Amino acid sequence: MNKAELEYITGGQVAGAEERQMPPWRDFLRSSQFWAIGGQFVTVDFVNYVFIAWVPVYLLEAHHFSLKQMGFVAALPEVGFAVGQIVCGSIADYLIGRQITTSNVRAWIGGLALLSCCGCLYFTAMATDRWVTVAWLTFANTCLGVGSNCAWTTCTEIGGKFAGTVTGWMNFWGNAIGGVSPLIIAWFVMHYGWRAAILVTAASGISGTILWIFVRPNSPIKHRYSEPLQSVSVAMR
Repeated sequence: MNKAELEYITGGQVAGAEERQMPPWRDFLRSSQFWAIGGQFVTVDFVNYVFIAWVPVYLLEAHHFSLKQMGFVAALPEVGFAVGQIVCGSIADYLIGRQITTSNVRAWIGGLALLSCCGCLYFTAMATDRWVTVAWLTFANTCLGVGSNCAWTTCTEIGGKFAGTVTGWMNFWGNAIGGVSPLIIAWFVMHYGWRAAILVTAASGISGTILWIFVRPNSPIKHRYSEPLQSVSVAMR
């Protein structure tokens, strides 16, 4: 940890209860960024819960992998998710920390990642070879990991000292709405089959891509406690 990062962290700490401030909910609820960051995470969690709940069953039923094989193939998309998180964070911090670009690049990466995830899921639905299917699923979840990374780090950028409030808001909508995706996908599987279910999952990412347009990580949400804030990424140079 360098000196600039330490000063940024200690500068955001609250010394005592008398200095604590309630989150400016009225200002947040009037912000398009506040609603957009919550809305795009509905898409992230929608797809994420489909992977967790249904991908193993999908590979067993639609592509006839054995239970023994599932110990390996079902883990690959989740490995991809982890890789996407790490790679995205490293590249974005490198670019922003050296002032090659602004923190707004996270919104571009987040939107493109969700769009790429949609594309990979489309090719998953169209694939006939089971190993090609596993590859596309892995690529799709890798892109989803990139989008998830951008979402969480953007909350600290636009939320400032109320980053916890913004992340809680985002996570609430992601789990409250995105969390019902296993039920929705189960209905499509029962009535229209696995291909239709995967295509519906792919289509869900389009709304998240659009919502990223309204998120500007380099422009924190304005509220009554607003003060000049240094970007976390720049502080960590």
